[in-house]
Amino acid sequence: MSYQIKGADMQTTHIKDFLANTKLKKTEVAEALKVTPQHLNNTLRIGTDVYIVHDGDKIIDSFLKR
Repeated sequence: MSYQIKGADMQTTHIKDFLANTKLKKTEVAEALKVTPQHLNNTLRIGTDVYIVHDGDKIIDSFLKR
């Protein structure tokens, strides 16, 4: 799921879709999110709904959807 934020080039994308469509490696994404690569892998494995706010490959923010 991805949608455009009005008036900006930022998009919000589920982390699985972001990883599939970005040139960044998982370790680079983990570093940008300030988590360990193991934590990122566990999050993906258990299916936690993490969304990334980004402008292309530049991560701006992230949040959990509960």
